[in-house]
Parts: sequence; structure tokens; C-alpha cells
Amino acid sequence: MSGSGADTVDDGHGTGGDREPVDDAGGAAGDGRARRPGRRRGTAVLAGITAAWLATGLALVWLDWPGSAEPEDSPHAGGVWEEITPAPLSERFGTGTVWAGDRLVVWSGVAAEGGEAYRYGEPLTDGAVWTPSGEWLPMAAPPGGLALAPGGFAQWDGGEVLFGPVTATSGHGGHGPGDGSVGGLLAYDPVADSWRGIPLSEGKLTADAGVGEPPHTAVVAGGELIIGHSYAVTTDSGEPGVVAVDPADGTTRLLDPGPYAAPEAPEVREDDQEAREDDPDAREGDPAAPGTVSLVAAPERVVAVSGDGSEIWVLAPGSGEWTRAAAPPRPGVGRSSAGVAAGGTVLFLDDGGSHAYDIAADRWRELAGPPSAGDDAADRIGYRWTGDVALAPGRAYDPAADRWAEVPRLPLEEGDRLSGPYVGWTGDALVVFGGGRAPCPAEGTCDVPDAVPETLAGWVYVN
Repeated sequence: MSGSGADTVDDGHGTGGDREPVDDAGGAAGDGRARRPGRRRGTAVLAGITAAWLATGLALVWLDWPGSAEPEDSPHAGGVWEEITPAPLSERFGTGTVWAGDRLVVWSGVAAEGGEAYRYGEPLTDGAVWTPSGEWLPMAAPPGGLALAPGGFAQWDGGEVLFGPVTATSGHGGHGPGDGSVGGLLAYDPVADSWRGIPLSEGKLTADAGVGEPPHTAVVAGGELIIGHSYAVTTDSGEPGVVAVDPADGTTRLLDPGPYAAPEAPEVREDDQEAREDDPDAREGDPAAPGTVSLVAAPERVVAVSGDGSEIWVLAPGSGEWTRAAAPPRPGVGRSSAGVAAGGTVLFLDDGGSHAYDIAADRWRELAGPPSAGDDAADRIGYRWTGDVALAPGRAYDPAADRWAEVPRLPLEEGDRLSGPYVGWTGDALVVFGGGRAPCPAEGTCDVPDAVPETLAGWVYVN
């Protein structure tokens, strides 16, 4: 784990730095130790990385993306999966992972402590950056010993990776220079390898939800970071809701909670209340906790989907107003995880009945169902919009033709199951990284352990 005692924080807009790749032990390749990056212009860094790409065989694969045109009836069907080697990081749960322009950033997480069964340890402050040359580069230490809180997020805004909420590690007060404190945000510039704190103008984000609690959800829309949580978003308000943050200066707008609002507790008669107070089991689930909500960024709108798929809401980020959408024709399994924005339409590609939601018209339409051949839920870990199709491991859907095509599955070992990986679209290729990987029998119920560390490896789907 890299050190956490950084005393200065760049403003995120300085020049870039050279970094030597790290080996499996976490040091610089060739001398066995990490070197603090020097300072050079960002253009020089990119030129150096490009030269490294050209010096490797893998570079030819990357530079050929997206390759030759696909047959019209088989979008992205002719590609192959290229391996991303494991990151030189210790075992952990819940990293903040995101594709940042031209590289993959993997930071923080909670230590996976071994034994007869894995358990959650301390938050970690180190990370690594993967470039298309196949090398892993070290990350500078974040300010003030800060780490990503469990259930936190990582979002790319086009110039920096935004991490939040952040929390303190043992032995640190969690207050770094530049107001990068517990419950706040950190911004990481992957070219300059520098950090800066983002002080929020109103309150702090809740950073104590804990492992296993509903995560914070966040998207970048209209130049702001939109953050929602089913409990309290800011400690000052103490209420569930949504905030919009300007990443440049931390200006914060508290928005209406919309779909994050806690459900109203049903009225309870006095005699029933006395009975509930005498019955510990009856009090356990009272009040009912709101479920997870997913956010999908679309042009000029943000679409929120309830965890069970029964409610769809639309946010106009500028005004902060929520609108309850027309009821889905078939709420249910997979809807929250399969929502993908295709322009002004959100596609819900469920096995039980695929539909598209037109945001402007507030209207649903039925889509062709996915092919049954090769039906394997382990392969469908997340669709991403490529500009013309919704692509996932094993499948691709073309909304213009309302047609499906099969694409290669993830090259997992027979019987392995991958759950909760990061899935991203680079602009040219699909990236799948991390997630818990556990053996799963071909028949019967798959009993995956509660605590499965991230694989810290993955694949890129190249055409």
C-alpha cells in the first residue's frame, strides 16, 4: 500500500508527470521500488505513453480499435477478449474503478483480511493506473490519509476522476490540505498524477453507511456531479435526497429527494403500537429502509430506476425538479441493472420482456427479446452504449434494427462466476474489470460466499 502522508495537493490543472510501471510487488519495474513522479508537460507524458504502445505487441491491438466494419446484422460480433493483467495491489473489496479517457484508474477499497473466511478490514489509500500498453503505473498518495468510503463512487468528468465520499483511515484525522476531509470529495488527475480536495459548500456527504449498505449513486450531467443516497446525503440536512456539486469549486445545490425519499410510515393504532414495542422482532424492520436506486445519465436529463424496477423518475438537473415517469409495462427482474441510455431513450434489456423508454414523450415501447441461445446470467453483467448498439459480454442489441446478435462471452474458467465487476466503454472497446470471482457448479444453486475479494484483473473486448 502506498504511503498516505502527502503534504501538498496539486490543483488538478498542473503539468503531468512521468511514472515508472510497477511490478507485481508494487515497486517500479527494474529497481523494485516506487518513484515519486517528476513534473513534465502532459503532452510529453502522452507522447511517452504512445511510444510505449508502439514498442509492444499489445499496442497494435489497441491502436487498431475499433477495427474493420462489422456486418450489419452482427454488431460487434467479431471481436476477441484481451486480458488485463492483475493490478499490483493487495486483496481488497470495493475499489473505486473507472475508465478515465485513455486509461483505467483503480483506487482504494477495503482490505480483505484472510483466515477461514474473508472479512472486511481497514480502508486502503493506494491504487494503480492501467494503460493500453499493458503496464500498471503507481498513483500518488491521496491527501490526509483519506480513502474511499464503503459504497462510494468513482466518476470521470472528462478531466478528472471524482471519488466520494471519502473517509479516514486509522491514525489519521481525515483532514488533508485543501479541505479534503471525511464526507467530502477528492479529484484525481490521471495525467498529472495529482490530487485535490473538493470542499462542499453545504454539509458533507454521509460516509458511514458501511459495507453492505445501499451505495451512493452518482453521474456526471450538465457539468455537475449528481449524487443520491437512500439515507442522508448530507450530514447537515439529515434527510435522504440528492445533491448537485460543481466539481470546480464544490458549490453544492440540495435537490428534491424524488425517488430517494423515505416512504411514509403507515399509521399505527395506539394498541398496535404497544404490541410492537413489546415484540423485538416486530421492531427490527421499523421503519422500512428505502431500497437502492440506480441513476442513468441521458442528454439533458438523469433517469432514476428503483431497485425493483417498479418506479422510473426523470430529473432535470438545471431546475432540480423530478418527474414521475409513466409506469413501466413490466417492472421486475434485472431492470435496474440493465438500464442503458441510448440518446434520449433508455433501454431496459430484460430477459422477461425488453422495453425502451422515450424520455421526452414519456412513453414505453416493446423491444425484441434477447436470443435464448447461450442464455447465461453470469455473462450479462452490464450493457454499455457504444453509439450504435447496447453491448454486453455475450450480447449486443441494435435499437435501430430492433435486432440482437451474440458476441463472445467472457473467457472465464468453467464453473467460475463473476459478480459486480466494473463495466465501461472506452469509445472503442468494452472493459470489464474487478468484481468477485467464485466457483459455481454447473447444476443446482450457486452458493457464492458473502465476502469475495475483487479479482483486480479483467479483459478488454477488441474488434
